[in-house]
Amino acid sequence: MFSTHVQNDISHFVIASSSEVYGEPSINPVHEGAETKGKTVYAVSKMAAEELAKGYHQIHPKLNYTVVRFFNTYGEGQVAQFVISRFVKRVLEGLNPQVYGEGAQTRSFCHVTDVVEGLREILERPLARNRVYNIGNSKEVYSLIELAQKVIDVLKAGFWAVGRYRAFRGVGPAPRTRNQRSLLRQFTCGCRAWI
Repeated sequence: MFSTHVQNDISHFVIASSSEVYGEPSINPVHEGAETKGKTVYAVSKMAAEELAKGYHQIHPKLNYTVVRFFNTYGEGQVAQFVISRFVKRVLEGLNPQVYGEGAQTRSFCHVTDVVEGLREILERPLARNRVYNIGNSKEVYSLIELAQKVIDVLKAGFWAVGRYRAFRGVGPAPRTRNQRSLLRQFTCGCRAWI
């Protein structure tokens, strides 16, 4: 890919990386200069792509890069392999959201429209070239059990979010329209905290 960019005089490209490159960070929020220590093959592959981009830029200075590390992004149409979309899918199907353990783990989430806005701003600024950016919400907004309850509350579903030790109850029927489901955007109260 990088060789093709050089051969075709492409002047700028974006590496879509991941917060996974940080492993289990000791400090939150994580800044771009934090140590990378990927713990999975996925994370190491993202780190390798970042380093390859930097290496190509050193050899071919006209080939600019921007590394964007995305954090827990969610939005309408997302496949149900991520936590919010899994919870939404289960509640809309009339099932309980599954929370493993006590559900005390905390996560911050950023809606895809805010991610796109951050990415657009980065891409429109020439000074953003040859740098690394985190895009996400810098606040740990919810524990997973709180998130499950929020999904229930927003969808007004009459289901329980069941953790190992606790259960919470929402009220009302689950909405079936895309418009009602899009109300889930309120989870992050807008994640304008990207850098």
